[in-house]
Amino acid sequence: STTFSHYFGGFGRFNVNNIASIIGLLFTLSLTYFLSQKYGMVGAGISASISYFASAIYLFIRFKNASGFKLIYLIPTKKDIENIKNVVVNKF
Repeated sequence: STTFSHYFGGFGRFNVNNIASIIGLLFTLSLTYFLSQKYGMVGAGISASISYFASAIYLFIRFKNASGFKLIYLIPTKKDIENIKNVVVNKF
């Protein structure tokens, strides 16, 4: 989510980061009370993790819509694998 935050900050779209922070805050406030009562410190950790995940999902969706990013871009191509082989071979 940090990468996405930097992306929007770099373009001056701070409102996207602010909304992501508000989403995280809402998840934290709503989940921490219930989960920490029932599970103690583990519940507090779970609520924090869910909060970060919710913020990251929001930022990813906004990034995807703003940049035209597609998940298929994450799949390595044959050329990517060849480049990695060349780097490894030349390094050693």
